[in-house]
Amino acid sequence: MTATGGYTQDSGDTRLQDAASSLAGGGTGAGRTVSISGGTLSGVGTVDGDLVNEGTVQPGNSPGIFTVTGTYDQKGGTLPIEIAGVEAGTQYDSLSVSGAATLGGTLEISTDPD
Repeated sequence: MTATGGYTQDSGDTRLQDAASSLAGGGTGAGRTVSISGGTLSGVGTVDGDLVNEGTVQPGNSPGIFTVTGTYDQKGGTLPIEIAGVEAGTQYDSLSVSGAATLGGTLEISTDPD
């Protein structure tokens, strides 16, 4: 899914179902921003651009890998991560960020989610 001029979610849920799924903010530069100001962005796949989290960004489908091709800025949101082993994507969640990552807000770690 591509949104022209950016994508903002104020509430509700957006789920990327598989590794081929992607969400793009559209535009160029700052216009390629996906902003989660409320609700949850979850699943596996790619955010093509920058991601701002003021809601919940939940990588994985218990577990899985979530990729951001730009920067990740967590401005008070929540990042839940499941850990049940040593293999990324199959035993623990992974948030893979190509650019800079700024972490604020809450990191929720759960172990052995099964």
